[in-house]
Amino acid sequence: MLLLGVLALSACGSAGASVTGTYACTDSILDTLRLTSDGKASATATLFGETQTKDGTYQVNGDKVTVTIPAFPAPTAVFTHSGTTLDAGVNGKCTKH
Repeated sequence: MLLLGVLALSACGSAGASVTGTYACTDSILDTLRLTSDGKASATATLFGETQTKDGTYQVNGDKVTVTIPAFPAPTAVFTHSGTTLDAGVNGKCTKH
C-alpha cells in the first residue's frame, strides 16, 4: 500500500501516460496538440493566416493538464482531461486521434 501511495505522489506534476498522443482541436487557437511521454508539447496554430508549429511543455495534476507554449500569444492553457478529450472551456476542446 505504501508503495502505491509513493508512486501516485511521484506521478503528480509529471507527464501522464494517459494524456499522451495527438489531438485535433476545435473552437480554439490551436489546430493540433501533441503531448509526449517525456512532458513535451507541440502545438500547431493558424495565426493571422500563417500556420505555425511551436514546442513547449506540459504538466499533469490530477485531471488538469497545463500546457505551456512560450512562443504563442497566450502561452499557458489549462485543460481538463476526460477520456480522449482535453477541454479548455471557452478556449476550446481537443480530442485525441
